[in-house]
Amino acid sequence: MNAIIVAAGFGSRLRPLTYSTPKPLIEVFNKPIIERNIEFLLEKGIKDICVIVGYSKEKFEYLKEKYKGVRLVYNNKYAIYNNIYSLYLVREYLENTYIIEGDIYLNRNIFEKELKTSCYFSKKISKENNEWQLITEDEKVKRVEIGGKNNYIMSGISFWTKEDSLKIRRILEEYANNEEIKKSYYWDHIIKENIEEFKNIKIKQLSEEDIYEIDTLDELSELDNSYKEILNNEVKTAVILAAGKSHGFNYSNGLVKVENQILIERNIELLLKNNIDKIYIVVGYCKEQFFYLEKKYNKHIIIIENNEYRDKGSFYSLLKLKNIIKENILLLDSDILYEERALKNVLENKNENVILVSEEKGQKNETFVEELEGYLYKISKDRRELKNIDGEMLGVSKLSYFLLKYLFNLNADNSEFAYEYAISETISLFKIAIQRVDGLIWGEINNKNQLEYIEDKIYPRLLKVENEQKIEEIKYIFLEEMKEIDTNIERIEALGGMTNRNYLITTNDRKYVLRKSGEGTSEIINRSNEIENCSKVKSLDIDANLLVFNKETGVKITEYIEKAQTLNPDTIVLYLDKVAKILRKLHSANIEFNNKFDVFKEIEKYEKLSIELNGKFYEGYTDIKKKVLELKKKMEKLNIQLVSCHNDTVPENFIRSNDRVYLIDWEYSGINDPMWDLAAASIESRMKKVDEEKLLYFYFNREATKEEKLRLHINKIYQDFLWSIWTILKEAKGVSFGSYGIDRFNNAKKRLGELDLYE
Repeated sequence: MNAIIVAAGFGSRLRPLTYSTPKPLIEVFNKPIIERNIEFLLEKGIKDICVIVGYSKEKFEYLKEKYKGVRLVYNNKYAIYNNIYSLYLVREYLENTYIIEGDIYLNRNIFEKELKTSCYFSKKISKENNEWQLITEDEKVKRVEIGGKNNYIMSGISFWTKEDSLKIRRILEEYANNEEIKKSYYWDHIIKENIEEFKNIKIKQLSEEDIYEIDTLDELSELDNSYKEILNNEVKTAVILAAGKSHGFNYSNGLVKVENQILIERNIELLLKNNIDKIYIVVGYCKEQFFYLEKKYNKHIIIIENNEYRDKGSFYSLLKLKNIIKENILLLDSDILYEERALKNVLENKNENVILVSEEKGQKNETFVEELEGYLYKISKDRRELKNIDGEMLGVSKLSYFLLKYLFNLNADNSEFAYEYAISETISLFKIAIQRVDGLIWGEINNKNQLEYIEDKIYPRLLKVENEQKIEEIKYIFLEEMKEIDTNIERIEALGGMTNRNYLITTNDRKYVLRKSGEGTSEIINRSNEIENCSKVKSLDIDANLLVFNKETGVKITEYIEKAQTLNPDTIVLYLDKVAKILRKLHSANIEFNNKFDVFKEIEKYEKLSIELNGKFYEGYTDIKKKVLELKKKMEKLNIQLVSCHNDTVPENFIRSNDRVYLIDWEYSGINDPMWDLAAASIESRMKKVDEEKLLYFYFNREATKEEKLRLHINKIYQDFLWSIWTILKEAKGVSFGSYGIDRFNNAKKRLGELDLYE
């Protein structure tokens, strides 16, 4: 007695699981289906087992070593012919033989060693169904029909005596000459169409619970509840990749302290807060320094060691979980600092696979993405390989069990293979949604310079946003202001901001950005001027569409700009032509703001308010102020035509969406020297000289004159000094900006010493 297991097919109805796992190797209750059936056969003394393989044949090879007596026969035409051809290939084995479909799950061992007649192991289904019906008379199968009820059905397991096996072999050889039969027939057609030759087929009765045929993911999850969480898109597990060697510290990047908070501990606590209760951390470099986490966070942390971190890329770290992970996961880099809402947005995204994408930072070694209709289209670390740059991978991804299984079966010969490239290998089979979180505050820490930048610029802003407890207030404001337009609020998210507080409002049909005035802005911003100027700018179509402006409160509501990416000091240089074009359009437009932006009046205003609040002025302030005021006479001698200006052209006020650039936030707008806007764009973006010259060339469509360069330099001095006092005022009101103010003050001193280079 022997057994043939038909296991060559693809199992298309079980996609995407079968992209990575042949159907018979799918695990049910942590054991591949085929292994369970092989072990049942061996228990009954049936040791001669032939498995017909086709799709992903190499994945069955281990069976020959694990189970003695198992042999594999390869059907190289599994994609062309139906399973009748599989049986044809092993026709010589037919002799007192069990024929078993590879996707049959047995709850108990139903095999018998001593069988005298051919038989179907079958369960009876009373309700109407489309299965192959075994119609019996006198306890023998008399005919086979498709569809019916109250009949025994073909359940995927049958036994054939030597006599009947020879008949099946003969008919197989006849049918094998017919191409159409090989393409469309199941092997069971042999019995159906030649039932008169098989006169003694009996039924071995099975109960409903004895046997399951798994055709769909729903059927799989109904049998094994562990798949329900996967199919419901639930995520309870995270993987943090922390094995790589740091290039800036003598410990892992994930163990860096940001203002006395260890980075990886912050990330763990955010995960736990968002119901991620199992966290795998793959460690390598300085691995012992991570072990305390298992004790500190008890059962939630599982440390996985990658001792080959020196020679292999991040994908290899992920592969260390190949035989461990059997669920959907969050995959995170260990060296990133991010707002909690980044996690929330990814977890709440209804897609099975999601990558978090940010606007470009312009740094090296980043992973750029290109999207198509909201889904990942291409990934590359070389921006030249992409037609459109739609952002960067931030280092937070949601991956389904099915995609993860596919990843685990990729061949990564390249020792430097990164997990981002592995994900890109799945794009043709899996839809991976792009998740953007507008205005997200985040950063990564790979060296000391980045740590200093995070502590100085990013972390204070992040804490401010995360501590924001005014969502209900924002909801009330929005409903009051928009009651005649749209009140169906679904979500409110804080976007941050230096001067004001900005919020993304999502309703049933649209998205809006609501600006709430920041602390003390009513004293330094003239809202009447701002609303007047915004109304005039609207005709230029260079700003977000303005819907509401309350000049009493400073609340402003605009339409959300789709696919908006905020520029920053590193990325603005990639779009200098568009930045110059939008400034030229503003400066040359036939609009005139009612107010004049007078830097000297602004200086006096900020100084007066700071004194009233006992603000702390910088050492040498009075002397530097005197030198700055003396520049007014120098500028009055130049031929300057004042125009409508933005006056706050920091890179973050430029928004890129597809091929367009927008200029937002007109609080400081007014009549001014147009070189102020160019100076601000340059100084706030920390532009190199070559990039500044490009900006000027794009703006003028020629080389800038000596006088224009002098005006640019003097405007830089004005701005450094003005914003240093602005910072004094803000900090007097309890808002921290790190070293921003003193840095601007010192820059003003330095530029004053360079004036003779431009005269």
